[in-house]
Amino acid sequence: MNIKTKIIYLVPCIFFILACFFSVTIYTSLMSKKLPWYEPCGMQFLAILVISCPAMVMTGISYIVLGRFMRVGKPTKILPFTTAVAIAS
Repeated sequence: MNIKTKIIYLVPCIFFILACFFSVTIYTSLMSKKLPWYEPCGMQFLAILVISCPAMVMTGISYIVLGRFMRVGKPTKILPFTTAVAIAS
């Protein structure tokens, strides 16, 4: 792989990691009422469905598209979809 393909592959990886970090941040809001994103009625979990799950699905689609031009493993293609389903449920 040359440097251009490594950078193109790195962008969806970073996007996926940021979406996972965002979801974990929202899930930790129940641990303490002192957190700035704490909301007692639980509306913060809607942000996971509206922001994080579509971001993970778009990342999975980008892995599938990249799989046509470079070698991307099957688990790498499936991981964003399974993570989105697991977080949404």
